[in-house]
Amino acid sequence: SPPICVDPPCPPPPPCPSTPITQLVIRYHHVNVIIDDQIAITKVDQVFYNPNEWAVEGLYLFPIPAGSALSSFKLWVDGKAVEGEILEADKARQKYEEIVATMRDPALLEYVDRSAVQARIYPIPPHGERRIELEYAHILPLEANLLSYTYPLSTEKFSLQPLESVVVNVQIRSSNPIRAIYSPSHKISINQKSEGQAQISYEENQVRPDQDFS
Repeated sequence: SPPICVDPPCPPPPPCPSTPITQLVIRYHHVNVIIDDQIAITKVDQVFYNPNEWAVEGLYLFPIPAGSALSSFKLWVDGKAVEGEILEADKARQKYEEIVATMRDPALLEYVDRSAVQARIYPIPPHGERRIELEYAHILPLEANLLSYTYPLSTEKFSLQPLESVVVNVQIRSSNPIRAIYSPSHKISINQKSEGQAQISYEENQVRPDQDFS
């Protein structure tokens, strides 16, 4: 039943709260890759920041590069090993669709045909950070003597704020002479050390990546 008002009169109701922030901010995203002939080992280092006034426990979902299968993966949160699982494409699709329903951003559906790595993130305290490190290996597709490597960097376009730092370093070792190295997606620096070894790098600050690194 409503309260009975007496003198002085009842105070006005409090204002409606603003829409709460539910997403996390990504501080930086650093990737180190070693490509040894047709095997690629990728190490990912990210820091997530919780801008909310309350603790957040999240789900880490990493789309596996299209056309590849993971041979292994390891996941750490703040230096502690975390148990994760590989979701086949159908289960991963359900997760993507759940996120789209919450965020109302259909752009995420571009990943629906990909499998994914999934893991729970420990609660992040208000204005706290969590460092997530992921390592995985997979076999690169080879077609007409061309090896293709793709990293799903475009997921960061969903960050609430631009990333302070994005770095991708790739070391290439080939038993056959390397004839050409190029990226159709990003402006890269190339340092070819010998016929069979090269190092490439991409670095940018205050950016919200909107396409995968290839």
